[in-house]
Amino acid sequence: MHKKPGTIFFQPIIIISIAVIVAAIALIIFSYQKSREPIFISTGDNVFSVSINGTSLFLEKAITSDEQAKGLSGRTSLPPDGGMFFPFDPPKRAGFWMKDMVIPLDFIYVYKGDVVEVKEDVQPALVPLPFFPETNVDAVIEVNAGWVKTHNIKVGDKVGYQI
Repeated sequence: MHKKPGTIFFQPIIIISIAVIVAAIALIIFSYQKSREPIFISTGDNVFSVSINGTSLFLEKAITSDEQAKGLSGRTSLPPDGGMFFPFDPPKRAGFWMKDMVIPLDFIYVYKGDVVEVKEDVQPALVPLPFFPETNVDAVIEVNAGWVKTHNIKVGDKVGYQI
């Protein structure tokens, strides 16, 4: 049997072409999987995980008085399981308002690792008035409006975190 000239040359090209196609498919699949990972509000040490009844949140810390005063003001959206964490030491009846807010929020008030109060679907206000929890808290968590209801969060639920 007589081989055509160049047949040997085409075999490596076919093998290389198949390898490139497989690599491209793998890259597409990997990119898709990465896009499904949680989207953080910011990066680095400022974001950490909080668990409420086994449901994880990825929260940005508002520790300094400037960070706490700004909060989520001006944000147009949050990741589905994202939000902001406000620690208070010593505990206090921390006042919040919806100044310069664009999106509605749920507030989860925490004391010694327990949910002590929730405020759901707090809307942005034209005239922002402060609101306060009924008791002292050592942390407040702000999340997308509806998150509390979707995850059935209630007073007495356990909150796990380490700053």
